[in-house]
Amino acid sequence: MRKTAICVFAYKRPSHFERVLKALQENCHVSNMPVRIYLDAPKSWKEKDDCSNVLKTAKSQVWGQSTEVIMRDKNLGLFDSLVGGITETLAEWDSVIVLEDDILASPFLIRFLIEGLSLYQSEKIVASIHGYTPPIKESLPETFFLRGADCWGWATWRDRWQLFRHDAAAMAQEIRDRGLVHEFNLNGNYDYLGMLDARAAGLNNSWAICWHASCFLANKLTLYPGRSLVKNIGFDGSGEHCGPSIVLATEASQSPVQVTKIPVEVSPSVYSKYCDHFSSKNARILRLKAVAAEIKNNFIQLVNKNNHRRLALIGPYDSYEEAAQHSSGFESKVILDKVYKAVVDVLEGNSAYERDGNTFAIHPLVDHLRRLLSTYLKENDVVVHFGGGLGGAFVNNRDLFGHLNRYIVVEQSIFVEAGRELSRRYGLQIQFIDNLCQLTAQTDIIILSSVLQYIPNTEQVLQEVAELLPRVIIIDRTAFSPDNTLQKWWIQNEPSYYGTPLSYPIRPLSVDKILSSLRQYSVVEKWKNPFDPETPLHGGLLLCRPD
Repeated sequence: MRKTAICVFAYKRPSHFERVLKALQENCHVSNMPVRIYLDAPKSWKEKDDCSNVLKTAKSQVWGQSTEVIMRDKNLGLFDSLVGGITETLAEWDSVIVLEDDILASPFLIRFLIEGLSLYQSEKIVASIHGYTPPIKESLPETFFLRGADCWGWATWRDRWQLFRHDAAAMAQEIRDRGLVHEFNLNGNYDYLGMLDARAAGLNNSWAICWHASCFLANKLTLYPGRSLVKNIGFDGSGEHCGPSIVLATEASQSPVQVTKIPVEVSPSVYSKYCDHFSSKNARILRLKAVAAEIKNNFIQLVNKNNHRRLALIGPYDSYEEAAQHSSGFESKVILDKVYKAVVDVLEGNSAYERDGNTFAIHPLVDHLRRLLSTYLKENDVVVHFGGGLGGAFVNNRDLFGHLNRYIVVEQSIFVEAGRELSRRYGLQIQFIDNLCQLTAQTDIIILSSVLQYIPNTEQVLQEVAELLPRVIIIDRTAFSPDNTLQKWWIQNEPSYYGTPLSYPIRPLSVDKILSSLRQYSVVEKWKNPFDPETPLHGGLLLCRPD
């Protein structure tokens, strides 16, 4: 096995990338080291020229002892590109030095990383060697340790990289459960946990927060230089996460940092200085946090605005059949694939909650279905979810179900087949069938969530539900309208939600018509769902059968 390789990851910033490679060459050790360059593919035709120029630069000369260029044939994104490339490289080399296309190296960076790798190789508590240190005004020792890991010009060994965990949601929960939030967030001064939650929710593409959390939870340490040996040149807004930053911007030191053996522990005084640099007592940080708060507020308002949007409806049409002729329908495998991936993410601990093929780090603050199940579910109840997809409602709320409960999903055949495979694979207590007539057990609770408005035989289904005599009927996430004009068939157009244009028939329903099919039931509660469209209004009904 070869000892150490240098990996450089690039995407669509040709000028930044060229500066990074030229600065790397100024390091005397590089001429004796292999350089492996990973290039991500463009997301769209708009990025094709920039990505082509990055490829030309990569191939323009030999950047080390040897240069290997790996061009991805599809866009992987920051997370998969970095994690995959590092994993591939460490399958061939004992250790790796990692740079991204905005990390400008000091002429002494590679020397520092190599010496750190050599000196601490046998110290298994050391996860990595890092070349960046923020511009802390107070004096620091020549080198020092912090708990966790970092990402701007760094190195690690094959066995330490095996600590890397993908399960952001599970790690975030573990940090909370172990009472580590304050320490993980630099004594409350930097919201690392918020970054980890955002990663779990799919709101960022950061591999680095997972690397840091993985090493932090394993109680591993990273060696830092007393002055930064890199400069991040991505604060110009060209990168995926970085804008201008007073608190992070540094110059790369033009003098070497001496690597000598020091106690492998976190110095309380150094840690305090590091945390204080990010403290709200620092006037610069106050300004930075004010800007961040404003951005966050604007983002929340945008999300709320989008969540309360009007559905894009085309029509009306006189019948379901006519609308179906002009739409792609729910049978598309694209829908199944999106939902399948989301449910698996929750099952594997990468996310905490799934809805409509999207994953989230935590359960929503308002979840009427969970609240009602918590209230009405009994020890031996059989729960039937008509239109329950791949059992996402069960997976989201597994903690509510005991071993005596049965959970049955009624779905179209392509979902039934996939659901049965999923249940076998993960040992789920879910039975999948494609027709209510196949039910053989007494039904106690029936859930009809985000389904009635999409099926052509709503009245027939409601009649079959009533004949089953469940104790509780939960109708959730249903499109209602008091307007008779709207209570016709339309086409719901989704140009980008599933990654490809899809459309399907929809008919907003009258509450009175639903209740006319369920006359033996009384309405106990009505609600509006805060995360669904307002036009047509989406809400729910709780109906109970009198004792």
